[in-house]
Amino acid sequence: MVRPALLPPLARETESTERMDAPDLAPAELAGALRNLTWLNRCFGGLRVAARFTARHLAAGGQTLTLLDVATGGADIPVALVRRARAAGRRLRIIALDLQPQTLAFAREGIRPFPEIVLVRGDARALPLRNRSVDIALCNLSLHHFDDREAVQVLGEMARVSRAALLVNDLRRSRLGLLATSLLLSWCSNPTRTDGALSFRRAFTPEEIRALAVRAGLRGARVCRRAWFRLALEARP
Repeated sequence: MVRPALLPPLARETESTERMDAPDLAPAELAGALRNLTWLNRCFGGLRVAARFTARHLAAGGQTLTLLDVATGGADIPVALVRRARAAGRRLRIIALDLQPQTLAFAREGIRPFPEIVLVRGDARALPLRNRSVDIALCNLSLHHFDDREAVQVLGEMARVSRAALLVNDLRRSRLGLLATSLLLSWCSNPTRTDGALSFRRAFTPEEIRALAVRAGLRGARVCRRAWFRLALEARP
């Protein structure tokens, strides 16, 4: 006899939008939220997944590796990747793209010591780059901001501009993840506290993101569960 699940699956939230996406968010609130994201990426796997993926491709190539970071936010991932590449004696050039001007203004301060990073304003659904213009493309903690149709567009655009591979590193929707996040972020000020819970409700499951990859025409798509209720999609263009 098949026993019913104790709790039904967590349905994906598709109507509400995160406060960080609002163009009228106060600069102080935005800065605080972006600093919190930096801390969360360092402590809960976002940076580790991106760094391992990038290091693998750095080791495979003998020349400068070109990387696109889609929806870069405060550019904390690009800064950390460049630091690691420098320490390893590798050459890495990063295009850090975001749509919001105020977010790019915040990121600009953090990348000043890193000429390897160039900020570009652009829409992830229509990247302002030529076909096959970068080696690899990353999207960290951002795909869940889009609905299914838009997410397919983002994946398709990442595949279009990259030569070697792409990585999507995002949250994995689950009731336990939502509960853990709500407790973890209860000490944070808004918008991090409210956006964190909403991010989990907007996130995809491994099965859903695999289906999105198929719709986007990605080859060799592989979806893996990661620690701290995350998932990683790797694919070839």
